[in-house]
Amino acid sequence: MYALMCLYLYCVALTAAAAIQNFWNEDEFCRKLNAIQIANITCNSTQLNIDDINILDNVRILCRELDSLTYVWTTKNKIDGVKIVVELISHDTIETHLISETNLTNIRFDSLKPNTKYASRFRKLINGTTYHAAETQVHKTLDVGQNKGLVHTINISNFTVTNDSTLNTSLTWMPSNDMNCRYKIIYHSNYAFEGLVTRYVDVKESYAYTLNALIPARKYTLTIQPYYRLKKSRQPSSPEIR
Repeated sequence: MYALMCLYLYCVALTAAAAIQNFWNEDEFCRKLNAIQIANITCNSTQLNIDDINILDNVRILCRELDSLTYVWTTKNKIDGVKIVVELISHDTIETHLISETNLTNIRFDSLKPNTKYASRFRKLINGTTYHAAETQVHKTLDVGQNKGLVHTINISNFTVTNDSTLNTSLTWMPSNDMNCRYKIIYHSNYAFEGLVTRYVDVKESYAYTLNALIPARKYTLTIQPYYRLKKSRQPSSPEIR
């Protein structure tokens, strides 16, 4: 079964008063969802009575950029055919209204406005009926004029030897308070002729990456810095791999 992710965009212009009144409007959500699905879906604003079906744990924002927000969660007792429907609305003006569905444990909303607050609501879609599952705090996309913060910590672990006698190792890091999604990893050994190696990472599930083909008995210096194609970041964090 192929992983399914469908994204649908709706933009509506509402007055401030109407925006407040219709912020979480179940009827409006249901009408749009049925227009997307071309189906007769029933929308239930309450929790599912059967609590052991696709329980969503730790629903949270993973990372953000100038134009995107990425959310992750864990699912217990996952059952095939149950989908997660996520509604995203710009918080202050309600000028953007997105509805997306997935059977993964992460979702990204793209083409958002910089420096804009968004609220999200998560629902389960089970046998043609949606049930409320979770909400997150309001989160803001990054500001174009803001310098990206530094990565707080970098952990290096799990060295493994490959068939060609090189080493692989796992990197994890704690992001800056900006919680960027994109990073540039640069590393080099203590032998200058081997040059710099650069890897670009787009975080979608966790702040982790595997470095491959390291040479034993080399000392490596590594940097990780937030990266975005439109703006340079500040100085990177730099540990050594021994």
